[in-house]
Amino acid sequence: MAGSVPRVDLELAPKLFAAVHAAISQGLVRSCHDLSEGGLAVAVAEMAFAGGIGADVTQSSGGGLPDAVKLFSESTTRFVIEAEPQSAAGAGVVFRGFAVRAGGHHRIRRPIADRRGQRRVGHLG
Repeated sequence: MAGSVPRVDLELAPKLFAAVHAAISQGLVRSCHDLSEGGLAVAVAEMAFAGGIGADVTQSSGGGLPDAVKLFSESTTRFVIEAEPQSAAGAGVVFRGFAVRAGGHHRIRRPIADRRGQRRVGHLG
């Protein structure tokens, strides 16, 4: 795909990195992956491989972007963050204010279980 090279938002990036660090330091994040190499699809796949499970991903409608852009965009300052259900509210507080930027955010709605019954990766949408 042709297009412009992603540029770092020098105002947003340090604030977002500080929020990610704070959430990790507070024990709210089970796992985190940036979207810099392959976008959302690759990050979710790598997280699932690392956990030895699959992932059931449903994308939100709207946004006006082609599916390939939503799934493989390597825009800067984007992350997939996994949190346990009991940590979701706390993580939401830490990330309040970062909700919608260039395509928005997705929240894990329904975790799915692997063969061992462990809840890991859920639907995005």
